[in-house]
Amino acid sequence: MKLDSNSHIALQTLVGALLINPNGAEFFITGFHVTIGDLTEIMVGIEDAARVEGPSSIKWSSLKDWQIQLQEEK
Repeated sequence: MKLDSNSHIALQTLVGALLINPNGAEFFITGFHVTIGDLTEIMVGIEDAARVEGPSSIKWSSLKDWQIQLQEEK
């Protein structure tokens, strides 16, 4: 399935989703924020799924080669 690039989704819907980087490491999305100095860049809060590393943030624009798996609603 391909998603239309003009589709919309609320960022809050992505919280809890699993991200997989090109090396196969897995992370969960914990939230989103912007830095006041650059309101054009969305930062994604992530947490290592294996709990090896602590929480961190990554730029949304750097996730283009990552996979995302949405979690089922409960």
